[in-house]
Amino acid sequence: MRIDRLGSLERPRRLPATLLGQYAGHVGDWFRLQHQVQLLVLLGMHDRAARSAIRRMTDAGLLEPERRDGQAGHRLTELARQRIADSVEQIFGRPTRGALQDGWLLVSVSVPERERERRHQLRSRLERLGLGGLGNGLWVGPAHRRPAVQAAVIAVAHPGEVDLFHAAYLGPAKALVARAWDLEGMQRQARAFLEQARPLLRRRRWDGEGAFVAYTLSLHRWRMLPVLDPGLPLDALPRPWATEQAAEVFLELRDRLEATAVDFVVALTSGGDPS
Repeated sequence: MRIDRLGSLERPRRLPATLLGQYAGHVGDWFRLQHQVQLLVLLGMHDRAARSAIRRMTDAGLLEPERRDGQAGHRLTELARQRIADSVEQIFGRPTRGALQDGWLLVSVSVPERERERRHQLRSRLERLGLGGLGNGLWVGPAHRRPAVQAAVIAVAHPGEVDLFHAAYLGPAKALVARAWDLEGMQRQARAFLEQARPLLRRRRWDGEGAFVAYTLSLHRWRMLPVLDPGLPLDALPRPWATEQAAEVFLELRDRLEATAVDFVVALTSGGDPS
């Protein structure tokens, strides 16, 4: 069976973030530049595009150049590590769904205009936690996301800049969810993931390179879906909700392919036989 490498991949320029986020911890938190490019080429990127994407990650403060034994390479910055920590439970854990009777978490943000950098950091964190925007500094999410939101707020906001409320919505929940989240976009991404990933489950034998390519591209396609959907109540969503199906497929692919993919990367980066 042919593995679709880049194909219809959305945001291929962010592929280095998926690569480093998944495998850096298995290779001593440092990737030789040559190996980064080699792995990205295996995933379907051209050499020049791979190097350009790595430079953009460096410029964005997610990678820090570091030479080891005379070899150019990169390690993840603290910002990158924090982003991984913020999303790892959502991406790799079993989805936790809110219930309408549990209510909603309402977040009111009031960071001074002059503090634009912190405003941007806080907004980015709330978006990565899947909260929906209601405008005028108001954000909403399922009530069970409160611990993660509190942790994000403590890390960035100053006292008095953010208020959290446990709220009941008095209107139709479906209308609230449709207003605050891009449900059509989420359905479209989930269906695209399923179209690419389901055929992989029919393949029973994988070599190292094949498992690496299939798993890494599947992870890249999947990883934004649980960030966009913070566990919204199913009663407020269209049926069938494709992200639920996508989660089951991704977790099964992970069980089958992740260990082989990691072994391939470790062998390649250590100079062994990655086959």
